Amino acid sequence: MHRRLALAALPLSALLLAGCTAGTPTAGADDGGDGSSSAAAGGGAGDGLGLGSAAEAALELTGSGTVVAIERDDSGAWEVTVAAADGRETEVRVIAKDGDLLGRPSQKPVDADDDADNVRRIQAAELDFSDAAKAASAQAPGEIVELALDDENGVVAWEAELLDGDTKHEVKLDAATGDPLPGSGVSSPADDD
Repeated sequence: MHRRLALAALPLSALLLAGCTAGTPTAGADDGGDGSSSAAAGGGAGDGLGLGSAAEAALELTGSGTVVAIERDDSGAWEVTVAAADGRETEVRVIAKDGDLLGRPSQKPVDADDDADNVRRIQAAELDFSDAAKAASAQAPGEIVELALDDENGVVAWEAELLDGDTKHEVKLDAATGDPLPGSGVSSPADDD
């Protein structure tokens, strides 16, 4: 299913810009091509689709749900996991190429434990993926290349990985408060997986 990038990004960009003030990083704003994209966008000049637009495209393709994970792979494609109200996950791969979006939702097999964990995490989280991206960008420099809602030592947390040149930063935030968790802000060489 192809959709024009410009059409998919317009409603999100308008929504995000309406809520931002000068100096506030925007989680979903895509770069306008002038090299001044937000680190939270997950896409710089020429990188194609940003984190926020990829998540919105995935939500549009699935019809509803909550983004619980998003990761950019080496090809620039975004792998977005959307959880339905019952916790069941659908994975969407969103590729930006020549202004077109290609997304093919793939529902994961039913796993009662995983589904229940998703429902519990979503209910506990006061920050959605966009708020978490903004908070993570305030904690460390770089582009967000991965963001996931998970458990960290008994706390529901947003775990982010930001890439800043040759350095990878890991940020862990309490999903209810946005506060950094112990062990947050760890940096390592980018190729050190």
